[in-house]
Amino acid sequence: MAEVYRLPREGGRDAPRFGPYTAAAAATWGLPFYNPMAGDHALVAVETLLAMDAERLTQECAERVVAVAAFDGTVDLAVIVASAGMWTDRVATEVNYRTVETRKPGYGMVYQWTRETPTREGLEREACAETLRVIWTSLHGPARTMQEVLHREGLAYAMAARCMTDPVPVERPSPDDSAAVEGALEVLGASEDAGEIAAVLFGDAVAEQMGWATLGIGDRAGYRWAIARAIDLQHLATTPVARAS
Repeated sequence: MAEVYRLPREGGRDAPRFGPYTAAAAATWGLPFYNPMAGDHALVAVETLLAMDAERLTQECAERVVAVAAFDGTVDLAVIVASAGMWTDRVATEVNYRTVETRKPGYGMVYQWTRETPTREGLEREACAETLRVIWTSLHGPARTMQEVLHREGLAYAMAARCMTDPVPVERPSPDDSAAVEGALEVLGASEDAGEIAAVLFGDAVAEQMGWATLGIGDRAGYRWAIARAIDLQHLATTPVARAS
């Protein structure tokens, strides 16, 4: 991506960067189609990730998660730089990818966003979580229902809390949020509707933004509940693993 974005973009399809982009996209697995004409903010994000050695950090995270999970399959990850704009909405993209989007077993995408300064903490958290999603999908197939999505997402970020180089404390849900999430699960646990699943995971603010029914759930309370439950049941955050040097 950096090699493409360093080329001039003037000229539309005749721009110097368009040919190398189409050749790479056609020949390289793990390179999702991206906007070859993105502005300077895209190059800044990509070069920041390169300076962090983001792909090496992602691989180290994946290796730690695979070791903790005792997974003997393969995990292929791509670090994705997404740009919110005319065609891409940040909330909609995350909701879709974390709920109903079809996943190819063995493969995953670690989303990072332009116009947000990438950090090692944020990259490692998403790399660990995505590795667990890949493992979960390989073992269990797609997470389709609300119960399945909350189970997978809770495990994903509980695993991140254990396997990041410097884990941050896990924020637990309030009693009111726990009651609201558990009440929604009791009624809608078998639902495969993306709006209902997202309303529980992300809370009323996101549901209102996306035009979905609200369920009386606080901001990302479903995530806090799912992560805390995974930690309590799986003891994933109690024993740090050896850190990669």
